[in-house]
Amino acid sequence: MDSWMEVALLEALTGKGHSVAIDGQKVLLLRAADQVFAIGNQCTHQGAAFGKGVVRIAGSVRTVTCPAHGSIFNLQDGQGDAATGHEAGSCL
Repeated sequence: MDSWMEVALLEALTGKGHSVAIDGQKVLLLRAADQVFAIGNQCTHQGAAFGKGVVRIAGSVRTVTCPAHGSIFNLQDGQGDAATGHEAGSCL
C-alpha cells in the first residue's frame, strides 16, 4: 500500500481496539493518548483475533496478548515474546 486511506475516526479508537478490514486484511487499531497502533488482527500461531485479547499500554509497554494461548506481541514492532518464539505479527 503506497497511500493513506481513512479507515476510522480517531475518536472511535480506544485502548480496547477497533477492528477494520483494509484491502482484505483484518487490522486492529488502538489509541493511547497521542499514539495510534495498527497490527494484523490475527495471532501468527493459532489465528485468534487480537481484538479479544488483553491490551497493555503502561509506561513504555505497548502489547497485546493472544486470547488463545497467552503469547504477548509488541504493538510497536509486532515482535512476539521470546519465551514462545512465535513469529512477529504485522504492524502497519
